[in-house]
Amino acid sequence: MIYIVSGQDATRYSTLMEQVYRLRYRVSAEEFGWGDLATAQGLERDQEERPDAVHHICVRNGTVVGYQCLLPTVGPHVVQAGSLSKQGQRQIPRGLDIFELARYCVLPACREGGCGTCEAASELVAGLAEWGLACRVGKVIITFEPYWLLRALQLKFRAQPLFTVCKNANLVPVLLEFDAATLQAIRDYRNHQAPVISFLGEHEGKRAAMTV
Repeated sequence: MIYIVSGQDATRYSTLMEQVYRLRYRVSAEEFGWGDLATAQGLERDQEERPDAVHHICVRNGTVVGYQCLLPTVGPHVVQAGSLSKQGQRQIPRGLDIFELARYCVLPACREGGCGTCEAASELVAGLAEWGLACRVGKVIITFEPYWLLRALQLKFRAQPLFTVCKNANLVPVLLEFDAATLQAIRDYRNHQAPVISFLGEHEGKRAAMTV
């Protein structure tokens, strides 16, 4: 199950979000060795969590095992801007139907091949498409390693590489567009047809009925 929580509701679900920050710390600071994120509390959080963020939280038996954050591109900045050149930042597409995916992380045991057909990694992809279709968002900017582009195309995402310059030459910013056919391809790949998202907080009343 993936819980959808707005940034404005993050403090309301503080216990859930603390698990998110611990997972982010475990993956970013401990696994990838990003020492500048290290804290005595074992938490990794932005200095200023954005209220317009949308948190996608993957939970198994009460434990957070996967997470991704969606940020609107119409805001004052995008989180990945620090990884792009100034020229690249100017080339980032923006719009009400375009969000940026950030802070993606999955517990190692629940990545592909680790938890059967419903591993957290592929469930987050399904959750992204379900959430987007429910909220009239059809495009997402993702910065990832090039080999993930083929997987995205296999799942019927339409991909447009962004001609920007990343500080990390191994990362490629891509604009992915998706629709109902994409969601069906993801569900077929996972062999799991039921919806995976559940809206919490401010989203619960106005979005629950729109779930695909």
